[in-house]
Amino acid sequence: MPSYFAPGVFVEELSVRPPGIARADMGTAGFIGPCRWGPPEQPLDAVGSLAEFERHYGDGRALQGGAPGVNHLWQAARCFFLEGGRRLRVCRVFRPLQGPETADLQAPAGAAPYADGRGRLLLGSAAGQCRLIARHPGALGNLQLDLTLTLGPPAPALTEGDVVWLDEAARVPAPASNPAALSELPLYVAQRDDAGTWWLAGGPRPAGAAAGASRFTLAELGVPGPAALRVLTLALQVRGAEGQAMGQWQGLPLAPSRPGGDGLCERWGLGVADAAALPLVWLNGGAPGQGLLADGLALLRVLAPDGAVAPAELAQAGGSLWRALAQRLARGLALPSLRLSGGNDGLPPTRMQYQGQVLPAPGTGLAQL
Repeated sequence: MPSYFAPGVFVEELSVRPPGIARADMGTAGFIGPCRWGPPEQPLDAVGSLAEFERHYGDGRALQGGAPGVNHLWQAARCFFLEGGRRLRVCRVFRPLQGPETADLQAPAGAAPYADGRGRLLLGSAAGQCRLIARHPGALGNLQLDLTLTLGPPAPALTEGDVVWLDEAARVPAPASNPAALSELPLYVAQRDDAGTWWLAGGPRPAGAAAGASRFTLAELGVPGPAALRVLTLALQVRGAEGQAMGQWQGLPLAPSRPGGDGLCERWGLGVADAAALPLVWLNGGAPGQGLLADGLALLRVLAPDGAVAPAELAQAGGSLWRALAQRLARGLALPSLRLSGGNDGLPPTRMQYQGQVLPAPGTGLAQL
């Protein structure tokens, strides 16, 4: 307001227009509702196309659960991008068949269809088991798993816990039967003691080894050094319930856990950094701390590879069953396919679930969008 220092009449013009509205970003929309896949009430980064939406939240098939229904969220996303929309943030709302929504996959699941909506599969026996669980709830999470064993070239470096294959020059008996039993195969688990000496455990006993010995030095096995060993790894292809491709991974270790913390069940565990990219949780044991698989050979026994060699393969290997098995593993040995079951899309969400709440952060439902 101006200052006046002399008497008189002064005229002052004042603007009566309202203040301008600050420009806001109108390029991103937010949708909320039930869908077939994705983390409940945890919005990911904005998606920019219907194809990207389907990768994160599933396709437009009808929801399957306590009350099957039209997939309205997918329909809305389709129309949004069809009409020129560019960026979409999604909040999935999931109402379990019973009880509250929980991400505690270690909790007892009960019987299928599972209350938390996640497909599951238990492999093995009481002596050693592992659990495969869909990372997110939904009928799409009744995943199909295609696994392949692959034998690599001689490893430039060995990691403790690796499952390794010995070549024919080793001092162990050749497999005697076709199909060969797993205990006959020259497969061992690599171990390293505090002195830095490598040992191989779990495979056939070499000639001259002490009776009852379960692990052997490289010299006892006739192996010149770690670089002469070939590592057996696992390839995994994951597909959704209706066959949708959800990713494939190569070179996975067979060891459920390793000293470096990068075993199979550690890479595919609960709190991994890249969990959003992994559709599956692979847990060791039939329950927390119970029936744990000791090593990669124990996992192989659970996965039950077929060691049969066809006559043509045997002839191509010069009649050597050992060499024929190595060649077959090098090409990739497909394991029996696995399928999770019991996953479902839950019940229709309630009004309060849509509305959500602000606390605790980052909130739920509409409150976090």
